[in-house]
Amino acid sequence: MNTDSPKQTQKGDKKKKTENLETKVDALERQLEETKQQWLRAAADYQNLEKRLEKEKQDWVKFASEGLLLRLLDLADNLDRATIFVQDKGLQMVYMQLQQLLKEYGVKEIDVLGKEFDPNLMECMDKAKGEPNKVLEVKLKGYLLHDRILRPAKVIVGV
Repeated sequence: MNTDSPKQTQKGDKKKKTENLETKVDALERQLEETKQQWLRAAADYQNLEKRLEKEKQDWVKFASEGLLLRLLDLADNLDRATIFVQDKGLQMVYMQLQQLLKEYGVKEIDVLGKEFDPNLMECMDKAKGEPNKVLEVKLKGYLLHDRILRPAKVIVGV
């Protein structure tokens, strides 16, 4: 037989309901916190994506002219050779204008003569007697486009 009074039963039921509600509130608060954290991660991921896309877009614009500039380098090489053999002020002026144009587009010559051989910037065309691992002669100038290799220098290295 149940010896509890109706008031005690009501208090017990209220206590159980209160505990049940507190448990549900705790669960909902945890779920809310998890959802908040997921939202914050998603927002951060989206911001990172926007930054990465903007950088890729800037790089694309920066390097879009790479193919044309490579072809202009061949022209610059030929003009450079011509200015050595033909002492003409007009030819030298055109060569200097082309060099200025290349510079404006971010093309920079790689200075390698007398430096330590660096396979990231140079291609060894041949070896010759001289100071070991130093560039003795530049066969074809190398160039950077905004600090990225446009064309490696072709060199002769000492052994």
